[in-house]
Amino acid sequence: MDKQEPVFVDQEYLERRWGVSGATLERDRSLKQGCKYFKIGGAIRYRLSDIEAYENKCLVETKAK
Repeated sequence: MDKQEPVFVDQEYLERRWGVSGATLERDRSLKQGCKYFKIGGAIRYRLSDIEAYENKCLVETKAK
């Protein structure tokens, strides 16, 4: 059984996906909050599966009246 390789994206991808600034993502990292990330040789990378998990964790469900 082959294990699928993880997909990594850069900060610019996440800025576009979430509609936030790079400064917001940088602040979140410095405050140790937000989405998990990797720092590899000075480059910040996010694993797509971690982004999706974080989005699901932030999901707010409302009840219809």
